[in-house]
Amino acid sequence: MSYETTRSHLLPGAAAKFQLVDTADYETDWHAHDQYMFILPRSGDLSISTEISKAPLQVARAQYALVPSGIYHSTKANLCRQAHLSVYVDGDFVKYCEGQAGRPIAQDKTLIWDVPARLRAAIACRDALDRTAPQGLLQYCDDLTDRLLAALCIEHSIFAESVPVSTGMRRTLLIERIQAFIEARLDETIEIDSIAAEFGISRRHLTRVFREQSGLSIVEFINRLRVQRAAVLLSSPGATVLSVCLAVGLESPSYLAKLFAKYGVQHPRTPRV
Repeated sequence: MSYETTRSHLLPGAAAKFQLVDTADYETDWHAHDQYMFILPRSGDLSISTEISKAPLQVARAQYALVPSGIYHSTKANLCRQAHLSVYVDGDFVKYCEGQAGRPIAQDKTLIWDVPARLRAAIACRDALDRTAPQGLLQYCDDLTDRLLAALCIEHSIFAESVPVSTGMRRTLLIERIQAFIEARLDETIEIDSIAAEFGISRRHLTRVFREQSGLSIVEFINRLRVQRAAVLLSSPGATVLSVCLAVGLESPSYLAKLFAKYGVQHPRTPRV
């Protein structure tokens, strides 16, 4: 089910609004806002597709993206639970900040920037106000910090260089997403063809790029991950070898033992000589 959003997020007279979205399986249909939207992942990462970008953009934690007002876009969490901040900003406030800066934000395409220290500090301040501001001043403090967040997003977007989305970076992000996909499904039978289908690429391209980026084949990556997780689980009180095998997607304790031996990992249930 798609996450429901609205065309406008600002009350009359408001310059900006801060919103936290912490939703499992987050995904939106194509939509547009009457305001500018700065979107900042706090956990997980997001894919953003827009009518002015050639391909979906991957926005990672510690980065943020701008979607100009009136631009149709869709957003989707990548593989794991996400949380993100959205800062909606009135167009007149954006124009005011651009006038003060003496130059505009580039708006011909959706851009990504790294979150600067000043913006991180402002977000931390906003978080603290949610917990500590006196009730009588809460709305006033919220309005001030929302304006501050908006102004810092605009300022940084005007003067800082956007993050280049090179072919190498796209491949790195792709492999990170595939690795996260595998880790989330380690207790299942994982087929290379199913991974390729999930990410819309050919099996040949998947195996080649994965080895180039990680130095491992997909099978070796999966097996090493299974051994690492199994070693941790076997160290837990009450865990049985069979239950641990099933938890890492294997049915045979003997095969798990072979993997431990292959990768030189001490089996927690094997006495040291």
